[in-house]
Amino acid sequence: MTTETDPTRPDLKAQYASKVAGDIDENEADQRRVEAQIQALQEQLVSLKADRELLMSVSAALLDATTAAKATVPAQSAGMTVAKTSPRPKPAAKKKQPSVREAEDRGAALTDLILGHLSEQHEPRSTSEILRCLAEAHPKRQISDPLVRTSAERLVARGKLVRSKQGAGVYYTVSSGSSSNVK
Repeated sequence: MTTETDPTRPDLKAQYASKVAGDIDENEADQRRVEAQIQALQEQLVSLKADRELLMSVSAALLDATTAAKATVPAQSAGMTVAKTSPRPKPAAKKKQPSVREAEDRGAALTDLILGHLSEQHEPRSTSEILRCLAEAHPKRQISDPLVRTSAERLVARGKLVRSKQGAGVYYTVSSGSSSNVK
């Protein structure tokens, strides 16, 4: 029968301290992972907002072009009268459109860059390898590992990439059906 003074029995307090220290480390690692995901999502949100602004300006330009085209149609044809309509109000003040240079600096979509890079590779690549190559090729772009991982997973969901696990690592290759579809 063991007693509480038995030297072979592990110290319960030390076990709890070890478990709590491990939980703290795991929590900190989870916080870093979530913060990286938040940063990637914030970068995607900025890009989506910029895209929306561009689309809104294109929409407004198309609306103006349609209104102008209707105005060039003859007002009276074959003796018919046309009721005057008031012009549509212009949209609220637009934010400054990105210049052509800014648009070029932003460049192609990250998914297109990833597909292009992987289509040139003969072996599967990890997100860190993809990130390193894209960062070297596009030094002005802010590309993070979580952003590359998210984009690669989107491409997997679309069937453009294939994900494979090798040990603890995840590697990506272009799927056989989409290598000719790279933009």
